[in-house]
Amino acid sequence: MVKQVSQTNLMWKVSDALLDASTSEDVEEIIQHLGQKIKWVPLGNNEGNFSTIAMTNDAYNAITERCTNAMDAMIEFQVETHPELKKLHSPRKVIEDVYKIPYGNLRNASSQEVGKLAKEITLSFKESENQNAPTIQIQDNGIGQHPDDFPNTLLGLNRNYKVSKFYLIGAFGQGGQTSFFFCHYGIVISRKAQQLLKEGQKDEIGWSIVRYRDPSTSEVVYKQGLYEYCVEATTGQPLRFDPAEFRTLFSHGTIIKLVHYKMTKGGSNVLQPAGTAWGYLSQTLFDPILPFRLSEERKRYEVDHRNFAGLAPRLWHGGKKDKVEIENETYEHHELENHGKITINFWILKQIEDSAPSPGQQQTRWHDIKKGFVSGSDAIFITLNGQQHDVWQTNFLKDDCNLTYSFDNIIVQVDCDELSDLAKRELIATTRELRRGDIRDLLMEEVSNVLKNDRNILAFEKKTKEGVLFAKTQKDTSKIRSLVGKFILKNPNLSQFIAKKGAETGQDPAQVKKKQPPGPDEEEGDEPIREGELEAPTLLEVPTILHIANKRDPIRVEKGGNCLIRLEINAVDAYLEAEPQKLRFENETNIARHKSRSKLRKGKLSVYIHCPRTARVGQRDRVTFQLELPNKAFLTDSRDVAVIEPIVRIKKPKEVNLPEPRITAVRKDDEMWNKLQYDEKSVGQIYIDENNEENSMIVVSLEKDHLKTALAGKSLEAPIAAGVEDRYGAGMAYYLLLDEVERRKNLGKSSEQKKSGTKVDQDTTEKHNGYSRTLDMVAETVAFLSMPPD
Repeated sequence: MVKQVSQTNLMWKVSDALLDASTSEDVEEIIQHLGQKIKWVPLGNNEGNFSTIAMTNDAYNAITERCTNAMDAMIEFQVETHPELKKLHSPRKVIEDVYKIPYGNLRNASSQEVGKLAKEITLSFKESENQNAPTIQIQDNGIGQHPDDFPNTLLGLNRNYKVSKFYLIGAFGQGGQTSFFFCHYGIVISRKAQQLLKEGQKDEIGWSIVRYRDPSTSEVVYKQGLYEYCVEATTGQPLRFDPAEFRTLFSHGTIIKLVHYKMTKGGSNVLQPAGTAWGYLSQTLFDPILPFRLSEERKRYEVDHRNFAGLAPRLWHGGKKDKVEIENETYEHHELENHGKITINFWILKQIEDSAPSPGQQQTRWHDIKKGFVSGSDAIFITLNGQQHDVWQTNFLKDDCNLTYSFDNIIVQVDCDELSDLAKRELIATTRELRRGDIRDLLMEEVSNVLKNDRNILAFEKKTKEGVLFAKTQKDTSKIRSLVGKFILKNPNLSQFIAKKGAETGQDPAQVKKKQPPGPDEEEGDEPIREGELEAPTLLEVPTILHIANKRDPIRVEKGGNCLIRLEINAVDAYLEAEPQKLRFENETNIARHKSRSKLRKGKLSVYIHCPRTARVGQRDRVTFQLELPNKAFLTDSRDVAVIEPIVRIKKPKEVNLPEPRITAVRKDDEMWNKLQYDEKSVGQIYIDENNEENSMIVVSLEKDHLKTALAGKSLEAPIAAGVEDRYGAGMAYYLLLDEVERRKNLGKSSEQKKSGTKVDQDTTEKHNGYSRTLDMVAETVAFLSMPPD
């Protein structure tokens, strides 16, 4: 913050303060100390600038524009210092000529080359007064702007600065000025490269502050305000420093600082791959011209940085090799009638099955893997100079490309760099979507035709379809087997058809419990909530108590798992509603990581903590909760958190294993087939071993002519055919059991009727070698229903 200083040192201190400012209060103090030395003028010399600056509702699109401006500044510096490059019609060609990267595409650059280039542009996330609205700084070592040119460049609107410079990226986007809509204040600092100064220009560092102002008065209320920037009060010219007054080595380039930038999503650690700035920017800057350094500088996260090169290079290089295998293909220079050319790149993502999940851990879901690449159902990215200008959803792949089964595993880039200038103007809007019309329709048709006729995609679609159908077949078979098991459970007299694995001899199968894995004592597991915790405290407008209600010390968290920390705060619910940031979470070693928290309700608040799999059993962390009070004091409570082994949960005693039916499928080469004297007409039977009841079984023939005919009519892969046989066998076993129960009932009735002298009807479906007319019709029906759909 700016201190009380003499007027002679004021500008020196202002330069320090501008570099250090990270909160709204910091900027307001700078403005206060400058006092009458500055005045405010409308941004772009347009008092109606609100609608232009507020034209986007996506905070990341606005950041993307700032990053693109930084790349353009780097390109323009190279072009102006090497004038022969001005004839180039593409920014990628500039990158290829200057940095010797083939085709000007980062997928062809080494990691060392990317790292070297990334140092020239930095996107930093800094502390502010609100953890959900960090201060964002974009700094480049590009051409820079002289303060005399600020009104037409860094502080201008709707200028034609780039439209004739085909070697630059910009001209089709919304402009970096849209970023001011999302922040409380903007700070602009720039110094033009000395060798490129115009005649008469001094080497100076220009700067200004941008703010939003509502001009409404008690007499007149305006629907919307305006954005304005400060200039020197007496001359009306942009403010400037002598470079000697600037403490940071700043040979040339620009700093844009967006103070208290409101993030609607992804405000957590920006270096994480999914659901953060890294993930969202990887899509809006899908295949960028230049890389940059993405830096996390907020103290609640580990201060670190990564080189950012967009999503496309990551996909080309294979992505998460431990979780997914990526196949890629490209259709370069694809003619779009007389509108120029497009390039269609696509990537097929195949999940690698978890070979050995940790104890208590489930296999990684595809959804969790995919979100490390793209958000939700985003699938087709339309780019110009690597920057996203539209996104089509997976339903395009499903409906327009007929990829019914693989649509969720394909990512596509449609590169529009080689479209004609006229086609670009007609197609590319400034709202990050394509203009509707003939060119858009033609583009969609061409993309659809390419994807639905590519043999690699079709092969993957076929394999995925078979996998889905096989999984469905297995699921259906499991359901039928479950029905068989339930039927046996309700009929204890069928106990001889149960595969009694692990059951004690003589034990009622209906009472067989699921096998219990040995587990630790309950004291090691989840901590039960004590009855006293359920009582609501007396609630106050200003709280006096912040207390961790967990009894255990330390609190235990399973490696790779979560734990619940229960807070008691004797404040009314509204205390945290408007300003949830009043409650802060800190840790010492990042072992106990904040995952989520509930709202404050009746003095209770729950916080979930996650422990990474990389933690070691026995490690500890210290978590601290701070609750800010109106007088800026804090209520505080802390507790140690200790890492324990993952716990194998003991299943509840009331859960009962369904008995596993003993179903035997026989073929011609099996001993049982010959023993029962089966042929192609045989279906199956209930086989009872009089000497050893435990050898009794439900026999089903897989050589049945109806099943063979059904399978012969389809060209099925071996796993799918096996699934059909499984489903057929389970279905026939179920019918045979139903028939056996009915037979036994009739036998009981027959015995009673014989005693009373009543005539007994004979079974009209007498079976011979596993065949009867009734069984034959059932077998034909089940065989038909067991086949996969066309």
